[in-house]
Parts: sequence; C-alpha cells; structure tokens
Amino acid sequence: MEYHDKNDFEKINFQIESASRMIDLGNFTKSFELCLDIHTTLRTTVNKDDIQYSYLLYKLGMLFVDIGHMASKNEASYVGLEIMESDSFESCLTRNSYYYNLGNAKSNLIQRPSDKQGHNNVKLIKQLSEVSSLFLKAILTCRVERTDVQPQYLVNLANNLKQQYRFSEALALYDQVIAMNLDIAQAWVNRSECLISLNSITKMHSVGNPPNK
Repeated sequence: MEYHDKNDFEKINFQIESASRMIDLGNFTKSFELCLDIHTTLRTTVNKDDIQYSYLLYKLGMLFVDIGHMASKNEASYVGLEIMESDSFESCLTRNSYYYNLGNAKSNLIQRPSDKQGHNNVKLIKQLSEVSSLFLKAILTCRVERTDVQPQYLVNLANNLKQQYRFSEALALYDQVIAMNLDIAQAWVNRSECLISLNSITKMHSVGNPPNK
C-alpha cells in the first residue's frame, strides 16, 4: 500500500505531532519507538515524489535530533542525522534552517571529553569546526537572503566556539544576542561561563610567564 492521499499524510502528521507531545512530557522512550514506526512507514509506503513526503521526513528528523539531545540517546541522533543528510528538503525548508538543524544533529553526536583531553583532541577539533561552519552558513545565508538571523543561531554558534576555546569570538556573539533585549537566559549563562574560562586562561599565562626585568 502506498500513501499518497491527503488524508493519509494527515494521519502520519498526526502521529508525528503525538511523538512531539511525548517529548514535551519527557516520554522519550515511547516517542522514540513511535518515531521509528513512522520512519518505517515513510520509507516503505509513502510516495517520495510528493512534496508532503519531504515535509514529514524533515519534521520526523528533527524529532530524532531532539530525542538524541534531550535524552542523550545516540541512536536517535544517528537516525536524525541520517535523515537530515538524505534529502535536500529544498521544497519545504529554507537553506538557513537546514544548515542550522544539520549543525544541531552533528553536534549531538560529538563525544566531549574532559577539558584537559579536549584541547588537543584532533578529532574533536575537526568535529567542532564542522558544526561551527554549519551554524555560520545558516547565519550567512540569512544575510544573503536578507532575512532576520534567529538569535538561537548566534547562541549555538557561540556555544560551539566556546568549546573550541575561541572565547573572544563567542563573547562577541553572546553580547550581540543580549543586545537584542530578548531575555535569552542561555546567552547570559554561557557568557558568564565563557568569561570565567577566559579569565582562568589569562591568569595561567600571567603566572607562567612573568614579565622580563
């Protein structure tokens, strides 16, 4: 049986909305199981040439990404990333949104070691750089398209730069978001953490490199 009727797509969309509500309620296991069932339906019974297919697949991919992030479930993150990389979604999604969500999907799968291990971890540095590049693409695409840059794009880029020890760049982005007066708590909290890290490194260099006499 192939789904191609409007009512069939509405039924699948209703299931996706149900899975989303489960996430809101913290029922990550049930939501993940439902999402897997929906994914099977989309892969095997849906007319993939229909514009509704891309739209539903994108929404489903974002649910997997959310589950992976909120429940620390790598399996969900991998499925979400696979979906995001399987379709351009040009028919239902702006390019800036695509880059942003793909960045989030890849960010969820990064294994972050301790600070001492992370500073010289080549694999980690490459992964963080790739994610930063995607967030930056989202921001630059907004500017090219002359659309407003979403504050969360800036915050996520800043968070990623902070993990790369690029504190000055991260602080500039946090300040840009705070100046919007939108009361985004994440910007304030991460800015404070960034300042603490920057001051700590500055003190270490000051102690380790006394001025010449």
